Amino acid sequence: MTRLLYSRRSLADMQELADLRSENERLKKLAVEWVDLKEERPEFKGSYLTLWTDGALETYELTHDEDLEPGWDIPLGDNLITHWADLPAPPTSQGGE
Repeated sequence: MTRLLYSRRSLADMQELADLRSENERLKKLAVEWVDLKEERPEFKGSYLTLWTDGALETYELTHDEDLEPGWDIPLGDNLITHWADLPAPPTSQGGE
């Protein structure tokens, strides 16, 4: 009887571990990898998630080749972009489906 309980418990633990690993992989896909603007600039035109000196997070659209040059940190008032990240991929399914 003890052996049977041990086996059922082990199966439950293994399933829980598998569930946790799956959740961990899902969360890794959502993680934002911030790039310090002083170290690297975006290579392509497009939309990026940006962090500003005042702590604001905003989507910023790079529309001109000049935006990819060092002048990308042109201030918005006293505010400068300090870090940028690629936007995450859109959801593969619509809400509730």
